[in-house]
Amino acid sequence: VLTNIRDDSFDYTDGWIGRAQFVLVRQSGDDADQGFEFDNRGSNNTLLPRSNPRISNFTLIGERNAAESDQGMLLRAGTAGELYNGIVVDFGEDCLDIDDQETFDRIGASGAAGDEDIIMQSIVLDCTTNFDESAGDTTDLSTWFLGQPNNAEINNSMSDVFPGPIEQAVTAFDINALDSWFDDVDYIGAVADANDTWYQGWTFRRTQ
Repeated sequence: VLTNIRDDSFDYTDGWIGRAQFVLVRQSGDDADQGFEFDNRGSNNTLLPRSNPRISNFTLIGERNAAESDQGMLLRAGTAGELYNGIVVDFGEDCLDIDDQETFDRIGASGAAGDEDIIMQSIVLDCTTNFDESAGDTTDLSTWFLGQPNNAEINNSMSDVFPGPIEQAVTAFDINALDSWFDDVDYIGAVADANDTWYQGWTFRRTQ
């Protein structure tokens, strides 16, 4: 659980190949940057071992129209990674940005889970702008993203951190079948519904 962080909420670099499940980010728009900021190495995008984590069941909530709260997910500097079962909403700039040629080269690099490519499945977006697309990008980001299984742009029906009917209707990726380290769940996002309170009692959220 990452709340009101004065920079990037979940930030990795330099060859991280770990796992994470049930990641809940809630930003405060007065001083925040990205929800996810994922890098391999800024000074050497091809450095090995390459950052290549596997992350499932995440909810990233920005603060739309705030002074800060920039991007939901920024992948750059040659990172690979597998992202499944995510909800990204209300960031002020965009939901998804991929930067640097070596990172774009990870898109479709092999198409097989476990290799050094970028995989995104069962992820929904609803931000001020959903995709940061520039003239120099070598991949049409929105076309690629929306062409992956069960990804979508939505008008979110979230209630606080809880998914609503639109999010609950999305078919979840079977992450446990891919990797038994992960809990077997049938929903996207960090929490299933209002009855799912695993994050309560040990976390703090500043009131606005």
